[in-house]
Amino acid sequence: MPDDGEHPVLSFDHYVATELGYDGGLVRASVNGGDFEAIPTDAYIVNGPNDTMAPAPNNTSPLAGQEGFTGTDGGKLHGTWGTSRVDLTQLGVEAGDTVRFSFVMGRDGCNGFDGWYVDDVEVTVCDVAPVTEPVASKTKANAKPKKLANKKKSAKVNVKVTAAGMTPTGKVTITLKKKVVAKGTLSNGKVTLNVKGKKLTKGKNKLVANYLGSDTVKTSSSAKFVIKRKK
Repeated sequence: MPDDGEHPVLSFDHYVATELGYDGGLVRASVNGGDFEAIPTDAYIVNGPNDTMAPAPNNTSPLAGQEGFTGTDGGKLHGTWGTSRVDLTQLGVEAGDTVRFSFVMGRDGCNGFDGWYVDDVEVTVCDVAPVTEPVASKTKANAKPKKLANKKKSAKVNVKVTAAGMTPTGKVTITLKKKVVAKGTLSNGKVTLNVKGKKLTKGKNKLVANYLGSDTVKTSSSAKFVIKRKK
């Protein structure tokens, strides 16, 4: 197994046409030099063993009593090619492990059909997605006008958010004493918000623009800026 892969899967194409419940095949695996053990049915993602073969002494197959691939297509004397897939993590397989597989066929002393054919055996792993930390951001804000005649007026606050190597996206709020008085969404790293005078108290109002961040950019806040309301 690769040192940097994850979700290893064994897949193989096969055709089975045997005496149902007596002749059949199964897959065994050895992890890191351990004993070969039959891959449990629960580890199969697609097309696992379809039946348990009859036990001894009625069945003289060396695989008697074990789960495997046995029988034919329903009501026919032949089979059909299909693909089976195994989740190797169910066997405890991890990156860097060594895994060997054994395809085992068993039959009793009489009868039979075509047999079990196996082809295109392969193991695939998924690349590990790189983990990227969100980059730092800077938020700047300025208001126009900075003085309002009364609470019926409003001020436009221009907010700009920057980050190294990318244009930030996401939400921005304007707060007064931690209470939101305006909010909006960045477009090309900028947004203009209207702060209504009725949300401001008479005199100096110290506000802050807050960028709420995204999956790729960290949050940030501007320095305080002042909007005065006369009455």
